[in-house]
Amino acid sequence: MYPTWILFYIYGIFVLDTMYCDNIFYAEHALTKMAERGIEPEEVEDIIKRGEMIKSYPEDLPDPSCLLMGWADGRVLHVVVAKDILYENCIVVTAYEPDPNVWELDFKNKKIKP
Repeated sequence: MYPTWILFYIYGIFVLDTMYCDNIFYAEHALTKMAERGIEPEEVEDIIKRGEMIKSYPEDLPDPSCLLMGWADGRVLHVVVAKDILYENCIVVTAYEPDPNVWELDFKNKKIKP
């Protein structure tokens, strides 16, 4: 079992708070982009286990998702993960190194465009 999200139902919407999932699956897009970017599945899975949730997308369909941040081999990575709440599975949507021209120094917030 992987630590992933626990979903709370509040006023008719799901709120992603912390992580919890039984299995991790990869979207074809995620595997393609990870290969192009030199990101290993083990790095992604470590971020799912230990990373920090920096943004929640509870309204995403067909499943709520979130943006996780973590470090792998001295570089920061962002991982977008959808949560199949019925079966407690995580689906990796994509993974990338955040662009320092787009993200603040902490890589948690996007820079405000002037």
